[in-house]
Amino acid sequence: MKIFFHLTKLSLFSTLVFLFFFIIYFYDYFSNITFEYFYNKNLKNYQKSKDTKIIGIYFSYDTFYHLNRRYLKEFYFLKKFLALNNIKYIIITDRSLNLLDSFDIDLLIVNDCRILPINVILKFKDYLDSNGKILFTYQSLIYNKFYQKNHYKIYDLFNIANIEFNNIEYNYFKISKNYTNYFKDYPKEILLSRKYTINLQLLYNYEILAYLEDNTPFLVKINDNIYFLAENTFTIENYSNPYIYNFNIDLLNLILKLNLKKINPESFNIFLIIKPYELAFSNNFIFNSSLKKRKNLNLNHFLNKYLEKQKLNIKNLYNTQNLIKSKKNLYITIGIEDIDLDKMKYFNLVGLSGSNQLGNFKNIFEDFINTNLVINELENGNKIISNNKDNIILFIKLNKQKGIQAIFSTHFKELYLKDNILILLIDMDNYIQDVVISEMPDSFSLEALKAQAIAARTYAFKSLKYKRHKNYNLCNKPHCQAFNGQYNETFKSYLASIFTHNLIITYKDIPIDALYHSTCGGLTANSQDVFNNSIPYLKSVKDYQDNIDNAYCKDSKLFKWKIELNKNELNSILSKTIPYFLSQKYEGNIYDIILEKNQSQRINKLTIISKKGNNFYKYTVYKDDSIYLFSKDMYYPLLPSNFIEKIIKTKDKFIFEGRGFGHGVGMCQFGANYLGNHFDYSFILKHYYKGVEIKEIE
Repeated sequence: MKIFFHLTKLSLFSTLVFLFFFIIYFYDYFSNITFEYFYNKNLKNYQKSKDTKIIGIYFSYDTFYHLNRRYLKEFYFLKKFLALNNIKYIIITDRSLNLLDSFDIDLLIVNDCRILPINVILKFKDYLDSNGKILFTYQSLIYNKFYQKNHYKIYDLFNIANIEFNNIEYNYFKISKNYTNYFKDYPKEILLSRKYTINLQLLYNYEILAYLEDNTPFLVKINDNIYFLAENTFTIENYSNPYIYNFNIDLLNLILKLNLKKINPESFNIFLIIKPYELAFSNNFIFNSSLKKRKNLNLNHFLNKYLEKQKLNIKNLYNTQNLIKSKKNLYITIGIEDIDLDKMKYFNLVGLSGSNQLGNFKNIFEDFINTNLVINELENGNKIISNNKDNIILFIKLNKQKGIQAIFSTHFKELYLKDNILILLIDMDNYIQDVVISEMPDSFSLEALKAQAIAARTYAFKSLKYKRHKNYNLCNKPHCQAFNGQYNETFKSYLASIFTHNLIITYKDIPIDALYHSTCGGLTANSQDVFNNSIPYLKSVKDYQDNIDNAYCKDSKLFKWKIELNKNELNSILSKTIPYFLSQKYEGNIYDIILEKNQSQRINKLTIISKKGNNFYKYTVYKDDSIYLFSKDMYYPLLPSNFIEKIIKTKDKFIFEGRGFGHGVGMCQFGANYLGNHFDYSFILKHYYKGVEIKEIE
């Protein structure tokens, strides 16, 4: 009996082990089958009647990984536009391209999908060859999976010669005279809210349905089944304009032979349709809504995919969010020096997400209100007080056709005026996630962004005790820390902030001056070699293993640089900067520049010699101040750094050869990005700041 019992146990154990390894081995296979099953089941829900049309929306994982929140927002508002007009749609992804083989999909919208793998592009071509129709918008098709420009033969598949991002701002587009029968009741000029477009060069079999203001193509039809928009008219910023809203309606009517009703431009108000939390589309909203499985978002699958790329999952995020909720919040005051009372009048509307109080107005919940009302309350000394630290205020500027022209948005706990400056009290984590992305690119590694978040928090934490300004801790300008508000935040900036919650850098239990710069050029600088003080944790660091030309920051465009300045240009510049910085008159013409270096290979002393007749004049400047002599505006130097390797004098010019970008003290951001692909944030910070510790604020 005992033997039978043990054999049974062993058999069950063996079966469980087998199932465990079987599931692991065939996980991807079953995952694909499950995914396709639910998509096919979903498709059956859209069985068509004779007059029903179904649109496929292609969701590009590769674009999502690069643009995350921005791309998801455009995806969300395209879905919202289709839902508002009762148009059925289905989502097509890389893993469900087989759905394009179904005749149930009448139009595929490829909505600003900037990064497309070749297999996806070829599938699009097969779909077109099977009488399918595709609408491409904005930068779709430009780049391949490696974010490199596609080969011309890829464009040739779609009768396009070339697609280029257009760095020229356009204010409006106009309907072609040949298509005024299809696009009726429009002003001569339809205003764009977003100004940049693509430049589309075409081969043959095309018609231009709408033009930009310089008569370059805006809307193109190719071979009767490809449509290309030079901008994305399905963004909320654009279709808040009632004429662009109707333009989208007419476009879908044209392509699908529908009879969708247009709205009345005079009475249309997009702010009766959308809510402030949607327009802000904050990371807090996205991730918290996902965790609560809010039905109208259904983002779990996409967010999990993104988090997997960062070696995380939603469970990690959920646990971290709950841990933060159990701790005390830290707040900081920020002066928005770009917005005073006069500049507030530039905005037409103020949006408030969540529940808020404004003076005598209680419980303003998810609403847009007139800016003048807000100004009057703030002038009377009243505050806007939010009931949640994650609430957002949006200042919205509309153009003449009621399109959203500009937005400044920020998280806030309280907002008020003092000495004519708009001041907000903001949760530290929300502040950090907005600052991080203003100081470091989202393309950098998550560990590098975490290191940046801790450095930024350390700087901000010190300002709680030592205010940088009279009425608030910090301002929003770069000399305090660049703070551009919530609208540009990204997933990585959110993750970097919450996964380093309340962490700062200390030296002997005192928060450090966490200085950082873009590119060190292979060698960071001692603090005393750039400024005047010797700080024990800001020592020169060799930022390479074997060869300075193979330094960690070598991917920076300013890792090594060469600047040429002709003598006439130098004379013009020095005649202004020398009196300004040195309080000396600049005499004659430049004759020579003498350079002395310090231990960090930066400028210790720089002497400019000019000649007038038989007389020579010397102008001497020290350390980091030296490069500001080569500035046209007394603020931004023409030389990227003071890490100058040599100066070459020729007959008519001086050639400066150097390394790096910025003062070179503390953390090298491009170096941190490289290290972040191999080590964690703690290693990065302790590499650049010597003898420090990472501590949680208590």
